Amino acid sequence: MLPIWATILGLVSAVGYTAANIGLRTVSDCDPVWVSCVKSLPTLIFVAPFFWWQLRKQKVQFVSRRFVVMLVVTSILGQLGGNAVFQWSLGVIGIALSVPLTLGALIVSGAIMGRYFLGEPVTSRTLVAIVLLTLSVFVLSLGAESAHASVVGSLVSDVSWWHIGLGVGGALFAGTSYAVLGVVLRYGMSNGTSVSFALFVVSVVGVISLGGVSLNRFGVDVLHQYSLEQYGVMLAAGVFNALAFLALTKAFQLAPMVYINAINGSQAAMAAVAGVIIFRESPTSALWIGVVLTIFGVAILDRQQESDGS
Repeated sequence: MLPIWATILGLVSAVGYTAANIGLRTVSDCDPVWVSCVKSLPTLIFVAPFFWWQLRKQKVQFVSRRFVVMLVVTSILGQLGGNAVFQWSLGVIGIALSVPLTLGALIVSGAIMGRYFLGEPVTSRTLVAIVLLTLSVFVLSLGAESAHASVVGSLVSDVSWWHIGLGVGGALFAGTSYAVLGVVLRYGMSNGTSVSFALFVVSVVGVISLGGVSLNRFGVDVLHQYSLEQYGVMLAAGVFNALAFLALTKAFQLAPMVYINAINGSQAAMAAVAGVIIFRESPTSALWIGVVLTIFGVAILDRQQESDGS
C-alpha cells in the first residue's frame, strides 16, 4: 500500500501548480525569463530561513559533492529549459494545450529515466500508459493551430506554422527538463538529502540564472517594465508554485516518481477547463481528445503503482 500522504501531497501539488499556471498565463505577454525569475522568489524566501536554521543545527544533509553539482546543473536546466520555456509556450499555444503537452513529456521521459537511472519498474501496463501519453501529445498537437490563433487573437489562416511548432516543442522540452530535475531530486531524497537543501539550491539557482539572463538582456530597466498588478500576479504564481513544489518534493520521498507524476497529471483536465473558461482558448476536439488520452494514461500508471504495492 502506498502511503495516503503521498496521494494527498500529489493532489495538493496538482492544484497548486494549476493555480500557479493560471497566474502565469495571465502574464504571458511579459518577458518569460523575468516572469520565471520573479516566480522563483517566494520559494527562496520561504525556504531560506528554514534552511539556515537547519544549517546551524547541523541537520542539513546531502548525498555527496557530486550530487550537489548534479543538482545545480539540472536546476539550471529546470529553470531555463523548464520554467522559462514553459512560460514562453503559454504565450504561444495557451495553458489548455501547454500543460497537457508538458505533462505528457514529463511523465513519459520521467518513467524512462526513472527506470534507467533509479531502477524503478516500468511494466507492460506502464508501457501502455506511455503509448497513450505519446498518442495524446500527437493529438494535442493537431489542435495547436487553433490554440495559437485564439491566444494571439488572429485568424487561423494568419498563424505561422514554425511559431506553432516551436510552441509545441517548447512545452515538450519543458516537460523533459522537469523530468531530468525530478530524477535528480528523487535520487537525492531517496539517499538522505534534506528537502530544505534541495529546495534552497533549486530556488537560488533559479533566481541567479534567470535574473542574470534578464539583467544581461534588459539591464536594470527590466524592473520598471511591468506594473505592480503584474508583479503581484507573478509573485502569487510563485507562492502557489512554491507550495506545489514543496508538496511534490516531499511526495517524492514517499512514493515512486512515476506514481507521483501520474497524480500530478490531473493538471491536464484542470488546465483545459481554465484555458477554455477563463482565457477563452479554443475548445477544439483535438484538445479534449488529447486531454482524455492523457487522463487515461495517468489512470493506468496510477493503478499500476497501486497494484505493485510500491
